[in-house]
This record gives sequence, C-alpha cells and structure tokens, in this order.
Amino acid sequence: MYIITKYTNCWMVLDTVTGGTKSLNATEKERIKNEFKLISNPEVHGIQVEQIRSISTVTGTYPGNEGIEVKS
Repeated sequence: MYIITKYTNCWMVLDTVTGGTKSLNATEKERIKNEFKLISNPEVHGIQVEQIRSISTVTGTYPGNEGIEVKS
C-alpha cells in the first residue's frame, strides 16, 4: 500500500511495505493527479492507494525486513 501526502513544499509517497519514501517532481505530481482525481481537491491532504501505475514506485527497507524482496 502507498500513502501519497501533500505538504506545503512538496508531495511525498510512502511505501508502507518497505518504508521507502519518495519526493515527487512536477511531472510525477501531474501523473498522480491524473491517476487519482481526488488528490487534486485542495481539501484533501493525502490518500492511501493499493497500487500506483503512473510513476515508478519507491523502494527502501526498515529494521526487520532487510533481505526481503518486495515486488510491486
């Protein structure tokens, strides 16, 4: 699962499986807006989604999952 959060200075994606995070550039933000229309609403500050198809997903590890291969 992924959490997309809008901050005042950037948008971030968190991969809840690996703990990886990614700051989105302008192109990625536009792709996310097209894929998930709700995120364009100024009153929405974040969404949870099962899959992101419009950008490459984030990778990372958190203590306890080192060596576990996570496929997206």
